[in-house]
Amino acid sequence: EPYKNHLKRMLNYAILLHPEYTEDELKRLQIAAVFHDIGLWTVPTVDYLDPSCEEAMKYLKDNNLEVWSRGEIELMVLEHHKMTKCGPKLVEVFRKSDWIDVSFGVRKFGLKKEDIKKIIDTIPNLGF
Repeated sequence: EPYKNHLKRMLNYAILLHPEYTEDELKRLQIAAVFHDIGLWTVPTVDYLDPSCEEAMKYLKDNNLEVWSRGEIELMVLEHHKMTKCGPKLVEVFRKSDWIDVSFGVRKFGLKKEDIKKIIDTIPNLGF
């Protein structure tokens, strides 16, 4: 439940940051969200970005979504810890939404404090 809530908060922030998203973009955000930290549990290391990306690429291949393999999803997973801009719009939306969540809203990237608080109150941080 803790990781699931992290993903839900991230996706809510992403929608606020990029309200004109397409269904295709939302699906890419969802896939990247599920896999961006998964390496924490699949390999015994704190260096989990590459293993997380490998899991995402496997999922894309297994689901005939390989067209997304090299590009935004890969960048979203590998670059979401960057402190500065690191890619195209959707990659930036993803990076910012993760930072908003892990910083408990200290980094806002233009979102309103009350919008962040509403998301946190609705989808509580349960340790992740």
